[in-house]
Amino acid sequence: MTMLLEARDVYRSFQVSGGLLRPRRTLFAVNGVSLSVAKGEVLGLVGESGCGKSTLARMLLGALEPSRGDIRFAGRPLAAADRLERARRIQPIFQDPYSSLNPRKTIAAIIGLPLLVHGVGDAAERRRRVTEQMDLVGLPRRHADSYPSQLSGGQRQRVAIARALILRPELVIADEPTSALDVSVQSQILNLLLDLRDELGLTYILISHNLAVVEHLATRVAVMYLGRIVEERDTDNLFAQARHPYSRALLSSVLTPDPFAGMPEAPLGLAFPNPLDPPSGCAFHPRCPAAVADCSRTRPTPVAVDGGFAECLRCAEPAAATRH
Repeated sequence: MTMLLEARDVYRSFQVSGGLLRPRRTLFAVNGVSLSVAKGEVLGLVGESGCGKSTLARMLLGALEPSRGDIRFAGRPLAAADRLERARRIQPIFQDPYSSLNPRKTIAAIIGLPLLVHGVGDAAERRRRVTEQMDLVGLPRRHADSYPSQLSGGQRQRVAIARALILRPELVIADEPTSALDVSVQSQILNLLLDLRDELGLTYILISHNLAVVEHLATRVAVMYLGRIVEERDTDNLFAQARHPYSRALLSSVLTPDPFAGMPEAPLGLAFPNPLDPPSGCAFHPRCPAAVADCSRTRPTPVAVDGGFAECLRCAEPAAATRH
């Protein structure tokens, strides 16, 4: 299996003000993450807000340098590629399709901007490729001279997708690509992303807090908590039998179509731990219903489980089914 992207023990820290007359403190937004993405797969990256997903995504895009660690793309250090090369090969799709589009530019100008920046073709060639791209994402050609404010949310996201793919990148990092859309439109965009993956041979990293979206789209899932990946497994295995207590809590909070299941309950409590003062041992132990004494003293290391790994001292115990 050919690995397209690899991150090896990546850290990203920020200096945060400690307040009046107090020294600055170090916040580790990403705290020793290793992951790899094979060509053609869809890696879902999930976790609560503030866990470090977006910071990690910015590093994988090359928009933010790691404090420590190594990121390689197609076998080469990502930092060795210049900005234009990274943009040709890795593209983002953002959460809000309105704020990510220039309201003063026409749809054709927005989609064709990467071609102009990279000096691809003349005006006629760029216009032809923009038209082809609009057809590819299901956007009527009559909207070429429209402005973002004249389109619906779903149409604007199609514009964002068309712009991201016009240079035919190898990797697309989609950060909550459907969360700003109506539920009725979300499935259309998700199915479009799947179709484009098959047609163009794309590789995706999908960042989301919506586990239903991840289950629909991802081939593999990485669960992130307080800057670390605590479980990474094949999608089917993780959703059938999550092994980390945090993964199980996330899955238990998902609404299901079963009318007799009642409202979901996630035993996580209301307080997210302070990333400036993380707990000792396992970072999840203060919120974990299965924690034992060793969890507060010993930092867990990855343990091999079916279809991947989990960072939990109790992973050696028999797994309980998550879904029935």
